[in-house]
Amino acid sequence: MSPFLRIGFSNFEIDSGLAYYEEVLNPYCAVYMKEAIDTEKGQVYKQKKPTMYPPWSTTFDAHVHPGRIMHVMVKDRTAELKSEATVALDSLATRCKKENGKLEIWLEMKPQGRLLMEAKYYLEKSDSAGQTDADPESDRGRDGLFALHQRRGAIKQAKVHVVKRHEFSATFFPQPTFCSVCKEFVWGLNKQGYQCRQCNAAIHKKCIDKVIATCTGSAINSKETMIHKERFKIDMPHRFRVY
Repeated sequence: MSPFLRIGFSNFEIDSGLAYYEEVLNPYCAVYMKEAIDTEKGQVYKQKKPTMYPPWSTTFDAHVHPGRIMHVMVKDRTAELKSEATVALDSLATRCKKENGKLEIWLEMKPQGRLLMEAKYYLEKSDSAGQTDADPESDRGRDGLFALHQRRGAIKQAKVHVVKRHEFSATFFPQPTFCSVCKEFVWGLNKQGYQCRQCNAAIHKKCIDKVIATCTGSAINSKETMIHKERFKIDMPHRFRVY
C-alpha cells in the first residue's frame, strides 16, 4: 500500500474572519481525485473514482503517488456559490513531512473564498503520523489536528445517487414540485424525492431508474428553470402606470 494522506475540511470563508459555511450559505464540498494520463495530445487528468462529498469536520484518506491531484469544489444549494482549488497530493505530502507529518493551511479558492484544510501523512507499515501506519483508523478522533468530529458546524452528509452524471440526493421540497421524468406531482411528508445537486432536476424515488437525460452540470438553462420562467414570466417586460 502506498503512503496516504488523511484530509479534512473544517471551515469555509468568503471574507477573512467571517465563516459562511454554517450561518449563511450552508455549502458543501465535492472532492474529485484525478490521475495524470499521457495521451497523444499531452498529459491530461482523468477521474477514475466516484466524486466524494465529505461532511464538514470529518476526514477521508487519499493515497499519494506522482501525478495524482485533488480537485476541491465548494458549492451551495442555490448554485450561486462555486469556488474551486486544485492540490497536487505529492506536494501536499512533502509539506506534511516537513511539518512532522501534520499540516493545517488555508486553501485559496477561485474565484473567491478560502477553505481550511488539515492533512496528516501516513507511511506504509507505521505506528504514527509521518512514520508508521499499523492501524491508521486508531488515530482517528485523537486530540489535536484530527479531533474534527468534536467541532461544531458538522453537516450530515446525504447519500448521493449518481445516474447519467446526475448527483441525486433525498430532498424536502418547500414548494410544489413536479417530477422531471413522469411529470406528476412530487409529494410526501418528509423527503418526497430526489434532486440533482448540479442541475436541480427533481424526480420521484421510484423514477430514478427511468432517468434518460444526461445532467447538464448547471441549473441556468435546465428544463426546470425554463418551466419556472415561463410559468411566472419573471423576464417579461412590464408597463407601469402612475396612479
